Amino acid sequence: MYVVKLPYGLRQEGESERLVHISEIIPSESGLRCRCVCPSCGVRLQAKLPKTRKDFTPRFAHHRGDECEYAVETALHLKAKEIIEEEKQLHLPSVIASYEHLTKEVTKARMVTFDHVILEHRVDDIRPDILAYKRQRPLMIEVKVTHGIDEIKYAKIVKLGISTLEINLSTFDTTFDPDWLRNQIIHATDNKQWVYNTLAEKERAVLKQTYQQQLQEEALAEQKAEEQKQRLEKINAAKRQEKAKRIEALLDPAYQATLRQTWAKTFEADPLWKIASNGMNLSSRKIPEYLNIPIPGEIVFGCDRRVWQSYLFYRHIYNKIALFKDQTYPVSVKYIQKKVKTEFKDRLLFDLVYTKDIPDYRGVPDLTQVIYHYLKKVEEYGYLRERESGHPYYAKFTIQDLSGASQMRTIPSSLPEYAQLEKFIRQAQWEDCIDFIQDLLVQYQQSGQIDYFDRLIPLFNWVVERKKRRGG
Repeated sequence: MYVVKLPYGLRQEGESERLVHISEIIPSESGLRCRCVCPSCGVRLQAKLPKTRKDFTPRFAHHRGDECEYAVETALHLKAKEIIEEEKQLHLPSVIASYEHLTKEVTKARMVTFDHVILEHRVDDIRPDILAYKRQRPLMIEVKVTHGIDEIKYAKIVKLGISTLEINLSTFDTTFDPDWLRNQIIHATDNKQWVYNTLAEKERAVLKQTYQQQLQEEALAEQKAEEQKQRLEKINAAKRQEKAKRIEALLDPAYQATLRQTWAKTFEADPLWKIASNGMNLSSRKIPEYLNIPIPGEIVFGCDRRVWQSYLFYRHIYNKIALFKDQTYPVSVKYIQKKVKTEFKDRLLFDLVYTKDIPDYRGVPDLTQVIYHYLKKVEEYGYLRERESGHPYYAKFTIQDLSGASQMRTIPSSLPEYAQLEKFIRQAQWEDCIDFIQDLLVQYQQSGQIDYFDRLIPLFNWVVERKKRRGG
């Protein structure tokens, strides 16, 4: 690889001039005997060849005066044209047509051999560096060393309608030998680009037509979508209006009173009540307060409050303690609502399940709020503690205790009165429970059954505290 200042000199050989690389100069042609002149300014050149210094690099140098500023660029430009004229072939880059976001590869990169090549031949009012013909079809080739094609020349090319290729050598320095330069000009494609290509322009016209068709189709689709949106808005507005009328009827106090009376008469036969009451050993004649709490908007459940509250309490609070003891996972409003929509599907008054879509009734508690407010009431009884959530739908509650079920785990099941004691606690019959435990404490103290006595003391204190919370 040569590192030179001026790699080429122009030499007269017969009736023509040829660019000679410094590597072609033999020792007997050193100095002025090389018979070369500067390709740019025409001044005589000396061929400087190495003699003794190993670090000396062969090069051409101007015989007199300063070095020519454009000597290297001019030589490179001339040599590129000379190489193409000799080889009569080029590896052309792929032709890509594009319009807006659409692109298409018209032809792949390929090697083309030309029928004949002409240098600096005028075409109309353009003089391209190289004019190459393949089957009578011209290709203009421009070699860029310092200056590329400007807007004026580009406009002329477009007007002529002749494909034009630019070979960019502007990034090359003088660290090349002749074979490397030839390879870069003939075979490389990363330094070549189409300035104008007739095939690309034809395909671009097709892409433009395709793009305009796409725009029309998109506009039509948008129009149809807007029309559909407006139709849906009208339909939804009508649905909301009808829903508003139904909500208004559901919120009528007289109508709700009638519903409650009907539900109250039949609640004992309700399958969900039977599941909950049997599971918690409840009687319809003595239901704990926390299973019969008035909740704003509760009519959404479509059944007596004792049914839905007992069922929710049994499924999501009572059962968790029964199954997992003190390892219960949180009670989730979101999860309960999901289950309610399935288990109460044939009961729910769906117009009240979600009311936020009806402006005049956004203040009416919906299913989420009813469930949340009920859990908050249960929290007042000491069974739950809410975690921070920020919204009722995502609210979660930690189970604190389930009617003393966790407390009963400290009492030996061998206690003869175990079942009766558990019943009092599960049904929150605190006064009866206190009297019952007091009698047991006296009984077991007198009989010397200290183990039972010691186990009952913590339970007794807990029941007294629970009765105080109830305000009794």
